[in-house]
Amino acid sequence: MFFCIRSMRKRVKVLDKREGTKGQATIEAAALIPVLFILLLLLLQPSILLFDRIVMKNAAAEGCRLLATKTPVLSEGKDPYEEYVLTRLSSIPEEDHFHVHSQGCSWKVSLTGDETSNRVGVQIVNKVKPLPLVDFMSRSIGLTDSDGFFEIKVEAEFSPKNDWVSSNVVGNNPANWVKQWE
Repeated sequence: MFFCIRSMRKRVKVLDKREGTKGQATIEAAALIPVLFILLLLLLQPSILLFDRIVMKNAAAEGCRLLATKTPVLSEGKDPYEEYVLTRLSSIPEEDHFHVHSQGCSWKVSLTGDETSNRVGVQIVNKVKPLPLVDFMSRSIGLTDSDGFFEIKVEAEFSPKNDWVSSNVVGNNPANWVKQWE
């Protein structure tokens, strides 16, 4: 027991000698916390742009798969294929830092091809308002458009039919395939 008390007294004496460093962690934290928040803010903008790009790329790919079934009969009036792509894009929040929606919808969806085409494609363009700190830097570098928005463009394109279907003498038109077996 005597040994334990004696060693405790030595520890207390050692701690008393370091009195000049009391409160230093508080000063370091006060300087470090704003720096960490600025770094977090700088990392937030690329993550928002990446999220938008992933959702847009998936919507474009699903639109391409759907365009492979598009017939000339269904293409009259309001385009249900474009509406399908816009429905997929609705998972992006209508907040200006994700998708500018205040001046009307900024989605620009371009569809090319149908079931008779060799290639189908979907192109989606979106505008995003930069976060405050990134806004100043991106405007000074020239990364934004004239309105001060980032523009994200995504394209998806593929062949809806295999090569053996395209090279067949009957052609790509499904009606010709049906006539072949009549």
